[in-house]
Amino acid sequence: MIAETFTEEHRATLDWLNSITEQNINFFGVEIAVFKIGDSLPAPQFKLVSKPNNWTRNLQRSSRNKLNSDTNLIQLEYWQTLKSLMDKEAKPYKMREPSPTYFNIITWGSGERRMRLFANARDKRIGLIYILRGNNASAIYQSLEQKYKEESIAIFGSTLEWDFIPGRNKQNIILRLYENDPLNKSEWPKQHQQLIELTEKMFWYFLEKE
Repeated sequence: MIAETFTEEHRATLDWLNSITEQNINFFGVEIAVFKIGDSLPAPQFKLVSKPNNWTRNLQRSSRNKLNSDTNLIQLEYWQTLKSLMDKEAKPYKMREPSPTYFNIITWGSGERRMRLFANARDKRIGLIYILRGNNASAIYQSLEQKYKEESIAIFGSTLEWDFIPGRNKQNIILRLYENDPLNKSEWPKQHQQLIELTEKMFWYFLEKE
């Protein structure tokens, strides 16, 4: 409904209609005015004075869902592209089938060792996590850390993190590469090449050390 002005009774009527009708039927009250500056032509001005309950919230939720959906599609394409590059050469490890998330998994052998590749759009960083799992994961981790922590940081860079957590049967060695935006497709060739090279390098490095 559009009018020059709305009384409280008009607004109450629209609110009542919105409360009793189905969710796919909505009533809005809009006031219209005309204004001009100097010799300019008159221009309309619209003011929303009545709307369905939660309409603004639902509109914002819809926008967020659309944004999340678009991001998920890009994430899926990101990993599909990387997997197609990795599959061109036979390796002792394999990337799982891609899904629309910020990470993907590299597996081999019994599964007690694996890597998680990640591409974090929010923090603009990519990288990987070397994961040790199993009942003896903590003991193996501590042995590797004691012997090779300094050497590994010299090889992989200062962003390599030895992240030991006592009492867990899963331990992580994390490598983060900053200033990488996985939503920027023009950066993908560089990012994918980095992940391919680091995956192979880290795989052979820790396989030899264990």
